[in-house]
Amino acid sequence: TRYCFSQHMMKATGESVSVTKRCVPLEDCLSTGCTYIKHEEYKVCTSCCEGSICNLPLPRNTSDAVFTTLAPLNRTPRLSAPALLSAACLCLGL
Repeated sequence: TRYCFSQHMMKATGESVSVTKRCVPLEDCLSTGCTYIKHEEYKVCTSCCEGSICNLPLPRNTSDAVFTTLAPLNRTPRLSAPALLSAACLCLGL
């Protein structure tokens, strides 16, 4: 696992409910951003980064909920179009 993953769940008021931080493989970093769980009135923001203690700040909005790397990802194998579509559909389903 090469990347630092952060997931921050907040109430609609912005109050933190939970924070999850862990080391993850690349696949777990392909769905960064913020989603809203309307029926529970929560916002969940997810970010990933590469580097030493790079995930200290919590993602609170779409500007913070990004995937940052030290080098371009073009050296890693790219996902095929069907795999990218599946990942996009999973993100939208949340």
